[in-house]
Amino acid sequence: MIHCRYSNEKDLQYNETKQQLRSSLIFIEIWLTIISLTVLLIALYLLFNINQTTTTTITMTTTTSTTTTTTSLNNLISLIRTYFMISLGQIQLNQTNSSVTTKEAYYCSGVSQYTLWTAYYSHAITMHIDTSNCSFNSTPLYYTSVDGISDHYDLVGYTAIYDATKNSFKIYSRSFMTYNSDAAAMLSDSQTKQWRINWLGILN
Repeated sequence: MIHCRYSNEKDLQYNETKQQLRSSLIFIEIWLTIISLTVLLIALYLLFNINQTTTTTITMTTTTSTTTTTTSLNNLISLIRTYFMISLGQIQLNQTNSSVTTKEAYYCSGVSQYTLWTAYYSHAITMHIDTSNCSFNSTPLYYTSVDGISDHYDLVGYTAIYDATKNSFKIYSRSFMTYNSDAAAMLSDSQTKQWRINWLGILN
């Protein structure tokens, strides 16, 4: 029992000594790293800054101006001091997150019925679309599409917006191939085939 107790005490002392040595080695290693980095920092600073002379020679006719600038050692001292403070954890670097607040867009849409089509000269049809119910406070961006029973695939030009205001806009459409730019035939089919205009206004 006595031997066992002695062994335990001896092991405890050994472990404590080992722990102290390990802590000392870690401390020494940290300082050696700091010193090494400091020496490297000084060397780099000396390489690029100390006694650096910038000479600017400007020749204009017969006038030569030479400006010589020598870097002060105060910058080096301040840099080393800042480095040691960061290494010892005396400076806390805070990261600032910035956000950009964007204004929400205002959307308004509608469907303009096929009965609003009118002939435009002899080769196209046109529609005046009223958007006043949306109460836009300025002219929005307008987008259009067309639907119907049939043959509206042949229409072109209706996505081009004309005379846009906050209360209305106009579109024009013609035939790609079926109606051979015959406004009367297009207008007739716009009614029987119910070519409606779907529109969307977006105000940022």
